[in-house]
Amino acid sequence: MSVSSELARALDDFPSAVLTVIDSDGYPVSIRCTAAYHTTGLVIRPVPGWVELEPGRACLMGHSHNQDLWDLCAVLSRGSLVEMRGTFEFRPETFSRTSGGSIVEFISWFRRARRAAKTYLRRSGIDRPRVPWALIAAAKSDADRSRSSDCRP
Repeated sequence: MSVSSELARALDDFPSAVLTVIDSDGYPVSIRCTAAYHTTGLVIRPVPGWVELEPGRACLMGHSHNQDLWDLCAVLSRGSLVEMRGTFEFRPETFSRTSGGSIVEFISWFRRARRAAKTYLRRSGIDRPRVPWALIAAAKSDADRSRSSDCRP
């Protein structure tokens, strides 16, 4: 069985997936989509008009969890996005899945992901990015104030 067909079967467990690519300006962009199996890859639909996808490295993820953000189940694939006859196709090279379930499994998965990120940063010569928590908190506060003022009569 090919990686494409295995990934397509795994994605059947999720109503949609998230495709992450680098846009024409060099920034990461994610879109919610479905991925229909094709013999050479997975056809991505729909591609919203606001995004200009560029062929290149890509990541496709399907995931689900309960309302408390536990019981995580996920499928993650790395590969390439190619354009074929006006459509985009994701060609997976690897994929992994979390089994969900216990806290022990989640912690194990999280540790592996963290280790892989550290290895990637070290090999790429990139410093660990700093998260601007104060800026994020301020934006959240502004959004909360705006949302509450929109609800007033």
